[in-house]
Amino acid sequence: MTDSTDELNACNRHSASGCHKHAAVTLLEILIVVAIVSVLAALLFPAFKNALQASYTTRCAGNLRAIGTALQQCQSDNNGWIPSLYYPAGNTNFDRYLGVLAPYLLNEPRKTTFNEQVIDSREAFGRLLCPAISKKYAYQNASYGDYFLTYAINNFAPYPNNTVTVLKISQPAHTIYLTDGYYRFIPGIDGEDQGYPPTVMPPPNGGDIYFPHAGSANALFLDGHVESFRKSIPQAYLNAYK
Repeated sequence: MTDSTDELNACNRHSASGCHKHAAVTLLEILIVVAIVSVLAALLFPAFKNALQASYTTRCAGNLRAIGTALQQCQSDNNGWIPSLYYPAGNTNFDRYLGVLAPYLLNEPRKTTFNEQVIDSREAFGRLLCPAISKKYAYQNASYGDYFLTYAINNFAPYPNNTVTVLKISQPAHTIYLTDGYYRFIPGIDGEDQGYPPTVMPPPNGGDIYFPHAGSANALFLDGHVESFRKSIPQAYLNAYK
């Protein structure tokens, strides 16, 4: 009986020792795995960030191409007229570019009432927000349905008589219509990277061009093509329509 008890106690001591030894090895393995994961994360995070930024840039360019297609369709239906930030003279309907282009973006007939046009504008352009621009820095207009905009339009129009047509533009392929930015850009003033996110909101001139894609900005030209610019956009592309 004593021999059996001694054997059992020895076995238990051996098992306990084995358990402690096994637990220590497991903890060490966990620490090693954590260290390896930390190193891999540090190595892969920049690559992941770059890939995410590239996807944002691609999506943004796709948004601008969609707006460019709508612009071309609008011009085809309206003798080349370029919808702008302002109303045409004597027109009190929602004939800013938002209301004009929304039906083409939604592939729906244009609504007849102001409120319906505002709803369509909010829906159409709400689908086309630049993913690199936070809503905190986007233009927000509570008066017209609380919509957000992440693109700035060329503040070209000869207000209040906005009747400019693409046929009057000497170089549509060299004239920017929209860029990443806040509400509008002013030819001759905007065009340089002021840093993103901006330090002052809203921008001092009532609008600005953003360079949110790691220092680059996407821009839609009047002929419908999209280009990316690093740190600055040549004023020759930002000039008022002529």
